[in-house]
Amino acid sequence: MRVVIVDDSVTSLMVAAAQARALPSVEVVSFQDASAALSHLENNSADLIITDYLMPELDGLTLLSRVRELPRHTNTPMLMVTSDQTSQLRSQAVEQGANGLLNKPYDGVEFKLQVGALLFN
Repeated sequence: MRVVIVDDSVTSLMVAAAQARALPSVEVVSFQDASAALSHLENNSADLIITDYLMPELDGLTLLSRVRELPRHTNTPMLMVTSDQTSQLRSQAVEQGANGLLNKPYDGVEFKLQVGALLFN
């Protein structure tokens, strides 16, 4: 299973990648730059995409929307990670195609449960 993780924070990216790799048969491809991730996704498949919300240039909502426009990713599960807990953002994320949301900071158990559910169910 290939998981693409996008987060401009090196620390958050490393933590998420380590937690995802702890799941069986998971390969992680990570990006600090949402534009680079989008370019990668134009030509490569993923079984799950995890994106932060607050990022420079392309925020998580824009990335969600643009990924959903790619024929190979119209149905790829996407998880948004954010410290913003407003209902407005949550509604927008679901409208843009998020299959789940995870609050920052999150614990490893919650992360693994959500990622596992999106990958293996």
